[in-house]
Amino acid sequence: MAIPPKVRVGISLCVILALGLSACTAPGAGPTDRDASLIILYPGGDEWAIGPAWGAEVHFLTFLPFVAINERGEVEGRLAKSWQHSADYRTWRIQLRTDVRWHDGVPTTAHDVAFTVDLWKHPDVQDPSGLRIDSLVVHDDSTLTITFNHFGVFEMPCLPGCFSVFYPKHLLEGLDPAGYLTWDFWKQPVGNGPFRYVRHVPASLIELESNPDYFRGEPALQRLILKFGDEASAIPDLLAENIDAVNYAQNLVAQLQGDERFRFYRELWDDVGAHQAIFWNQRTVPFFRDVRVRRALTLAVDRVELRNAVDFWDQVPIADGVFTGDQFRQGEFPPALPFDPVEAARLLTEAGWVDPDGDGTRERDGVPFRFELITNPEWYPAAVFVQQQYADLGVRMEVNTLDPAVQRERLHTGAFEAGLGYTWAVPDSGRNTLPTFLGENSVIEYRNDRIPGLLERARSTMVPDTIDALYRELAGIIIDELPWTFLMLNVETYIAHRRVEGLSSPFRANPVWNAEHLSLEAEP
Repeated sequence: MAIPPKVRVGISLCVILALGLSACTAPGAGPTDRDASLIILYPGGDEWAIGPAWGAEVHFLTFLPFVAINERGEVEGRLAKSWQHSADYRTWRIQLRTDVRWHDGVPTTAHDVAFTVDLWKHPDVQDPSGLRIDSLVVHDDSTLTITFNHFGVFEMPCLPGCFSVFYPKHLLEGLDPAGYLTWDFWKQPVGNGPFRYVRHVPASLIELESNPDYFRGEPALQRLILKFGDEASAIPDLLAENIDAVNYAQNLVAQLQGDERFRFYRELWDDVGAHQAIFWNQRTVPFFRDVRVRRALTLAVDRVELRNAVDFWDQVPIADGVFTGDQFRQGEFPPALPFDPVEAARLLTEAGWVDPDGDGTRERDGVPFRFELITNPEWYPAAVFVQQQYADLGVRMEVNTLDPAVQRERLHTGAFEAGLGYTWAVPDSGRNTLPTFLGENSVIEYRNDRIPGLLERARSTMVPDTIDALYRELAGIIIDELPWTFLMLNVETYIAHRRVEGLSSPFRANPVWNAEHLSLEAEP
C-alpha cells in the first residue's frame, strides 16, 4: 500500500501467521506445541493495530467493506448485496445484505454506514474515505444512495476506498470523535466480519475467533492472535517453524530461496499505479533534455535480468507507460522497450556522446557523461545493477543513498539530477504523482502540452472506459518521450509455510486480507 496507494503512513506492516499456539500457550512455543486450529498474526506495531490510524488489512478480520476482490481479480459483494451507478459513476444506489449482524447480534443496517460516513467527515476525524463523499441518503434499513465527488481510478471498484470498512452506530454514537484514534473500542472491537473479538492482553496481543454467524459461512480457521512485535523478533520464529508466514517480506526472499518449506506469494492488484522508475531531471542536467539520451538510458537496462538480480517476481509486467487497474486485470499493458545496448550506444553516439580517449567514459565537448542518482536503502540493489549496466555503456552514474524521508522530499522538490523513486500514477493522489513529474509545474522540467489536459480530464471523470482511453493516450506519450525509465512496479511479497492453504498470486496473496479463505493442511 508502504507507498501512497495504501493508507499505511508510518507503518511497516509485518504480518506473521503461525500455526502453533493454544489460547493458554505463550507465543513462541515450538512446533510440538502447535494447535492446528490457530494462526498468529504479527501486525507489526502495537495494540492499536485494528484502529483506523493504521488503516490497513487488519480491519478485514473483524469488519466488512462493501465489496472485496476475489482470487480472479473480480469484484464481489460483502456488506453490499448489489449496486447500480449513474452514467457518470458519481451516484451509486447500494442494496445491503440483510443477513449481516454485528458480533453482539444486532443487525448491520444502512444507518451504520451513514453513521460511519458522518464520523469520517467530522472535523475531528477527516478520514479520506469521507472526504470523497458529497452526500448519503438512507432509503430504508438496507438501501442507501451515495454521491461521490471523486474517488481514485484504482479505488473505484472498492467504494469508497479499498480500505474502507463500516462501524456499529449503536456502540459508538456516544463517543467523542476527538478521541477517535484512541477509543478503547479498537482494542476490543465488535465487528461484523469473519472473526470476532475474544480477549486483549495489554501491550501483548488480541485474540480473535471465527464467527459462526458469518454470512459466508464460518471460516476454516478457528482462532487468530494478533501478537504485537516487529519483524526482527518474528524472523527467528519463522525460520524455526514456530510461525508460518510473513507479510511484506521481499527482504527475506534471498534468504529463503530454495527452502522447500516455504512458498512465495506476490500481490500487485492494488498497487499497479506505483511505478518505480528513474526520473531524469532536465532542469539540473541539461543533456537529459535530449530524448535520444533518455531512450538510450532506457534501452541500456536489462529489466528482465534486474528482476532476477533483486529477487523480484518474474511475472511482474514491464511497461514503459502507465495503465489503470482495469487494464491490469484485463492484461492490457503498454509495450516496453527491449534491452538493446547496441542501439543505446548508437543513440548516444548520434547525440554526440563518444569516448575519444578510450578511458571508458563517454564525453561531449569535453564534458564527461556523469551524473548522480539519489535512492534509498530499499532500492540500493536496483541502483547498483543499473549503475553497472550504464558503466558498460560508458556512462558514469554515482549512487547516493539517502534516508527515505530525505529522498522523498528531494524527489518532490526536484533537488536531484536523477532520482530512483515511485510515481503514483493517479492524477490527484498527492506527492510524487503524475502531475509532479509530468504536469505544468513539473519538478524535472519535462514539457508536453498535451499531458496537463489529459491529466485534468482523467482527474475530473470517474467513467472507467474514459479513463482507460486517456491512459492509453498518456502511455503513448510517455513511451515516445521517456521522461523516466521504468524499472519495476511495487510488488508486495508474502512468504508462507507450505501448510498454509488458500493463498495465490496476485489477487489472494495477503494472508491478513484473505484470512477467511485460509485453511491448514492436515499433518501427515
